[in-house]
Amino acid sequence: MNPIGGGMTEVPPGTEWQYVSGRHPHLLGLTLWHQEGLCATTLRVEISLDEGTTWRAVPVIRHGDGYRALVPAGAESVSLRVHARDAAGSTVTQTVIRAYGLH
Repeated sequence: MNPIGGGMTEVPPGTEWQYVSGRHPHLLGLTLWHQEGLCATTLRVEISLDEGTTWRAVPVIRHGDGYRALVPAGAESVSLRVHARDAAGSTVTQTVIRAYGLH
């Protein structure tokens, strides 16, 4: 059983139909699920602006019970890859191609 169960993303507030303006960088909310008493000790977020052909790490900060990642400006869509590890050494990687669109 993996103590880190996965995650959920929250596109910026006011986003309609899962699209975000691609003209400027934006913050993406991230929430991780985990067993009680265990939490992520490392978190790395990568984004792809070409549907997973190339990936690059983006800055991540702690925000309340979750995290925020800074996503750069882009043209069509954002694909996400999140890597997390807990204190027990368990890991999870979650990838979503075309997680949301840019306009």
